[in-house]
Amino acid sequence: MATKQAKKQAAPVAAQTVFPALYPVFDTYMGQGDSVYTACCKLGLDTWTLARPTAIHWAAKRYNMKVRDGERGLTLTGTAEQYNTANQAMKRLRGVFEGKDSKPKASVDAVLKLVKAYNKLDGSDKRRFRNQAGL
Repeated sequence: MATKQAKKQAAPVAAQTVFPALYPVFDTYMGQGDSVYTACCKLGLDTWTLARPTAIHWAAKRYNMKVRDGERGLTLTGTAEQYNTANQAMKRLRGVFEGKDSKPKASVDAVLKLVKAYNKLDGSDKRRFRNQAGL
């Protein structure tokens, strides 16, 4: 049991790359989402998943908290007031990346989608469909 605890304590706090150069950008962020996103993209952090470790370390430094590597990744530890304040700041930063994390979806032709769905039906369902549609 002691070896499990020793292994847990020996785990690195941050396996991902953290960019302290972004701290001033995060500090001055007040509704200027595009400037934050542009600064993050210059460092290759074009998704929230990539920018999250840097944001966590920034929030820890700004709100005088500690970072710990929990079971589900990096987390902040501190008082409830500190945590709530830091969490709100993190939510504002995460909002910058909303809608930019995912790849653009290709437009799907509605008729083609219906034809593909129709072709997947078995014979009895196709007959029932034709009867319902009056074909």
